[in-house]
Amino acid sequence: MNLKHSKMKTIAFLIFLSVALSGCYPSKYVNVLSKRAPLPNNTIVHILGVGQTLPADAQLVGQLYIGAPGVDPKYCTYDEVVHEALQETLNMGGNVFQITEHGSPGQTATQCHTLKGDVYFLETYNRMHQ
Repeated sequence: MNLKHSKMKTIAFLIFLSVALSGCYPSKYVNVLSKRAPLPNNTIVHILGVGQTLPADAQLVGQLYIGAPGVDPKYCTYDEVVHEALQETLNMGGNVFQITEHGSPGQTATQCHTLKGDVYFLETYNRMHQ
């Protein structure tokens, strides 16, 4: 019986730890369609809003969702969520993030902003800022 109690404590601790560690930052879902090397952190990432026109030579790299952590709303302000989207865009090798959907507090089930979008690489943008 003592072994069973110890096992339950371990499971409870692991559940607590996973919730505590995942609850501080926005969650991410990344769908990479075209494998590219990550771009340097000092690369300028262009943000296009919902419905804005994208240049014809843009190469789709993948899709990205930045969502709510579910615990602490101070980590899911619009600025924080955009910052995470820009960082993930660079990690995916993109230099353009086009927002396809923005959920603000009150519109979603959480008190957090959410962003869905497409990540692109645009050679002309890359050359303009070298």
